[in-house]
Amino acid sequence: MAFLDDRCIGAGKVDIFRQDLADAGLGDGHLGFHFSITVDDPERLAGVVVRLEGSDASLIQAKSRIQAVDQKPTIEPEDIALRLSSLKWMLTRGWLTQAEYDFLKATLQFGVYERTLAVRNSEGIAKEDPATVAADLLSVWHFNDTGMERQHVKSAQAFERLLRAHRAQGTKSAMVGLWTEQKANVLVVEGSHIGAVPTEPGQPDDVTGAVSYSIRSEQLLMLDVRCQFAFSGVFPKKGITVLGVPSAAWSAWGDDDEEEAA
Repeated sequence: MAFLDDRCIGAGKVDIFRQDLADAGLGDGHLGFHFSITVDDPERLAGVVVRLEGSDASLIQAKSRIQAVDQKPTIEPEDIALRLSSLKWMLTRGWLTQAEYDFLKATLQFGVYERTLAVRNSEGIAKEDPATVAADLLSVWHFNDTGMERQHVKSAQAFERLLRAHRAQGTKSAMVGLWTEQKANVLVVEGSHIGAVPTEPGQPDDVTGAVSYSIRSEQLLMLDVRCQFAFSGVFPKKGITVLGVPSAAWSAWGDDDEEEAA
């Protein structure tokens, strides 16, 4: 039987004679098969796996990429109150600043957080470096000095593929920072990372009821990519910078022409 994810897309008998298998000493050589399969998206053919009934054996295509997907939600709904209480406890003891608490509370409840980069100093208004701010927020979110990588994407399709590659890596890569020199908009279904089952690979997110969030030069957008999201409007000509912790997501997103790691 042939499967795409957990869905059976075709089945047939293993009874075709193959001389190469007979020469290799594999039974009488009647181990070949041929049957039709139904795949809605041709780009997902590399993900088709053939499993032998009554056996744990699977046949995986040579050029396919196996990637574990975290099927668990970001957080179970019943854990929200406990986590918020823990954050409040840390705040009252001075283990978190008010700004750090606000960031963690917002991303816990809504999965998204806007951080202005404009700061007032003795000379007027200055702008903080988005990469520096993102690195600090990522360390706070992970409660660890995580380090940071960046990627510059030049199309809405590449943007969504990269963020979903982060989603597929689970909690480690869930939080990313988004910044652009020009203005861009992302639709985010607030709180959809709580108790949610991830969208099937290759399928668009359901953004019904989404809120439009802006990405622009003077503001960094932090997003938990396990939320339901979609790019909205015209993609900026100068592209969007995605900032996240080092992980396999950077090499798993599958667009070598767009890749520009730093």
